[in-house]
Amino acid sequence: MKPPPATSSRKATNVTIDAGLLEPAKTLGINLSKASEEGLSRAVSAKQEANWLQSNQAALESANAYVDRNGIPLAKHRNFCWPASMSTAIEAVQGSFWTSRRT
Repeated sequence: MKPPPATSSRKATNVTIDAGLLEPAKTLGINLSKASEEGLSRAVSAKQEANWLQSNQAALESANAYVDRNGIPLAKHRNFCWPASMSTAIEAVQGSFWTSRRT
């Protein structure tokens, strides 16, 4: 997670927090503002990633289809050898060189 820039301005806001989380957080000395900011930062990043994947779904599917039809671009120019066990793994993922599926 990337912290907000040092020059960012902070703004006071009201939030409602589950009492079952609030009391232990206070007891443990957790900075609620910082913890909330970190969680919100992760949520924003996740949503931005999901939006990007949705916006680029057609391009990702097109790239996967290209690799399915033609193989990995420039694969014939690779001058290194894989152990036999790697060949199976490479063949398994070759069709999804660019993937829109996240694990």
